Amino acid sequence: AATPFIGRAAELTRLDELLEKARSSSQMTALGIAGAPGVGKARLLSEWRRRSEKSWPEAVFISGDAVPYGGEPCRPRREP
Repeated sequence: AATPFIGRAAELTRLDELLEKARSSSQMTALGIAGAPGVGKARLLSEWRRRSEKSWPEAVFISGDAVPYGGEPCRPRREP
């Protein structure tokens, strides 16, 4: 069984607000999620994306990874 996702209601609400703003715009929208290693950035994004795809299936979500200690600062990738 998956680990329950708890304690991030404020962050999910803010991301939902940004998604609604993007839906009403005719422009591409980008946002960044930053934080120290291990604070749950990837899990937050994963949970939000899973919820958002249900309400807006035609949205395209693109994410990237920071590369520590040199290399490209961000490698965007499109999730299937």
